[in-house]
This record gives sequence, C-alpha cells and structure tokens, in this order.
Amino acid sequence: MKQHKEVWLNVAGLTLAGLMLVAGCGRDESKGRSMIQVYREKGFPVRISQVQKCSFAPQTTYFAALSGSMESNAGAPIGGTVQRIHYRVGDTVKKDAVVVSFPSDSPATQYFQARVAFNLARTTLERIEKLHAVGGVSRQELDTVRTRCEVARANWEAAQQSVHVRAPITGIITQISVRESDAVEEKTLLFTVARTDRLRAEVWVNEDDIAHIQSGDRAVAEWNHVVLEGRVTRVNRAVNPMRQAFGVTAEFDNPDQKVLLGVNAAVTLFTSEQSEGVCIGRESIGFENGQPFVFVVKDGHAVRRAIRIGRNIGMMVEVPAGLEAQETIVSEGLMLLEDGSPIHIINAAAAQTAAGDREKLK
Repeated sequence: MKQHKEVWLNVAGLTLAGLMLVAGCGRDESKGRSMIQVYREKGFPVRISQVQKCSFAPQTTYFAALSGSMESNAGAPIGGTVQRIHYRVGDTVKKDAVVVSFPSDSPATQYFQARVAFNLARTTLERIEKLHAVGGVSRQELDTVRTRCEVARANWEAAQQSVHVRAPITGIITQISVRESDAVEEKTLLFTVARTDRLRAEVWVNEDDIAHIQSGDRAVAEWNHVVLEGRVTRVNRAVNPMRQAFGVTAEFDNPDQKVLLGVNAAVTLFTSEQSEGVCIGRESIGFENGQPFVFVVKDGHAVRRAIRIGRNIGMMVEVPAGLEAQETIVSEGLMLLEDGSPIHIINAAAAQTAAGDREKLK
C-alpha cells in the first residue's frame, strides 16, 4: 500500500510540474497547442539521479523442492503378493533392516530349494576340508567343492533378497506405496527411505549468475517461516539442454526436522566474492523488445543509451556495461521521452545536493 501511495505521489508531482510549466507559457502562447507540444519546446518534466558505484556480495533467490540429502527407493524384486510390512511411515530404520516381506513359498523365489542346496553344499565342504587335512582328497577336489558352496551361498542370498526387501540406507521411511495383501508386479515401488536431518535442493541458474557461484558458498532455505542454513555442494559447469540453465545443488541442516520432504522452499544463494561496479534504481530502466535502456542527461536533453543489466541488489540493479559512475540519468518521467527530447528537471537542487554529499564522503 505504501509503495502504491509513493507511486501516486510521484505521478502527481510530475503532473503538477507539467501543469505549472504550461501555465508559465501564458494563456495566449499555449492556445491551440497540446501539452506534448509545450513539453517539446519547454522540456519534459523529469526527475534525475546519478549513477552510483557499488560494492556488494550478490544474492539470488530461487524456488525448489526439498528432498533428503540421501534418498533411496526400494522396488519389488519379484511379482507377487505383499505378505507383511514391518514398519510404518516415519519410522527410523537401519540399513539392511527387513521392511517388506513376500511369501517364501512363491515358486518364483525357489526359496526352499536354495536353502536346502546351500545347507548341503556347506556340509559337503566341511567334510571335504577334514578329508583334505589328512590327505584323503586332493587340493583340486577341495577347490571344486568350495566353489560349489559359494555358488549355493549366492543363490540362497538372492532367494532371501527376493522374499525380504531390506532398507537400502539408514534413515526414515518417508513413503510406503503398497499395503499388505497387495498384488504387485516386479520392480513396483515399495517404499522410500531418506535422511531428513539434512535436506537437499537443486536450483537452476542462468548464465549470468553461474560464473559467480562456487561450491562452499552460503545458502539459506526458508519454508513456512523456518530458516535452514546450508552450503552449495555442487555446481554444474555444463548447461542442461532441456532447461537451458545450470544446475546448482545445496544442502541444509534440518536438526529439528521441522521442514518436510517435498515442500517448495525459497532458496537464496550468497556468492562469496565481492563485486564492484555501478548500480542504478530499477525505475530508471526502460525496455524495448526486451532490451534495456536509460536516458542520460546531456546539455538539457535526454539521450537514449542501451545498457546491459546484471544482478539485482535490493532495489538497485547492476549495470556491467553502458554507464559510468557519476553520470546523470533520468529516474522518473521516462514514458514520454524520446532520444534527444528536451527535459525540465524538477529535482535539480536535490540531485546537486546528493551529488555534493557523495563527493564529501569520498
């Protein structure tokens, strides 16, 4: 509301200045002429400002979904019926803990056959090792039996994995996609395990900003008034052809686990390097066909000049090319101006005072 009020006051000020300018021309002189014609003769009312030097550590905010810094899905190793789910969403599990079980008598698992074959191979190996110790069998025969035992062990472990689906990592179960007695197909997603004490976000950065971002830079994520501190952990140096941007990954500590997985958070990246250059207010910039420009004050006229804009610093905008510090530009009243338009500066005294103050501070 305050911003709207300021805008209306500025517009009213410029309008009043224009009316006063017209009135100063005299009733007879302005008769039959439009206000634009008078402006072209006496000057368009504008406010001006000086281009400032600025030194800053830029920051840019993006929006991204937060996920666990470590997150892993577990799928069904075979098709069949879910017999039992051993945990619930929100439970903490250790790596290799059994989370979902399938029936051991399913023909696809060959569970009992694999167990019997391994037990037999292990017993045979123990017997052959004793015979070899007293010279009853050759070393070659011992190696052959040992190999058969290892193969039987691998088959038995595979059969167990097809029946008992284990947690791939230590963490919290964030999702269970099936219920007991559900019939599922092979590779169906069963559950997800993630670390929730540390979160991760991937943002997409344009080519102007990517050169200033490095691994280790400070990052802040904010969701629902909860602020998480973190660091940039990875910066891709190749553009993603689908997004036409560079991927940047940041990780955040979530000690109280107040921030949930999957929520969209505001992620702010703070670059570590200090940049120096020139800055101007956003209101001083005009656009035509997407190209930015400003009006520079020269001998009482507004001279249009193309510029290149960079990063935002609050209400100021970095100008890497097109302007020099201490140049005077039009800050209000751009809409009616053309290249070379005469201008009537309505804040000349204030602009000179501000310029003098800046000179004293140097």
